[in-house]
Amino acid sequence: MRTIPSISDLFKKLDEVILTEFIPAITNGAQCNELERSLMSLPTKLGGLGIPIFSEISNLEYQNSVKITSTLKKCIINQERQISTTIHPEYESPYIIRKKIKNDKQKMYQENMAYYHSRQR
Repeated sequence: MRTIPSISDLFKKLDEVILTEFIPAITNGAQCNELERSLMSLPTKLGGLGIPIFSEISNLEYQNSVKITSTLKKCIINQERQISTTIHPEYESPYIIRKKIKNDKQKMYQENMAYYHSRQR
């Protein structure tokens, strides 16, 4: 999902199997609704089970992969031996990009968690 664009439809069958077979297998046969499934997709540190909904995250994961490898791609095209943001200020450090992606995901998870909790009331 990080290497092929626009494949979210291909993950729908996997998501269906997770919902109808895997989750009942780990919850002693209990079925879950859409809200519960969304909560299960949250990271464990936010109270979820960390079971992603692949069809929902695949496009974002691809975009993040493109972002984080953009500097490396430029270096390969330009035949440079190392990533140098001092020589090329237009190159953004992969570490900075990774940190931004991590912060963006955390913000998304926090917003999703707040939304799910507001729907439970």
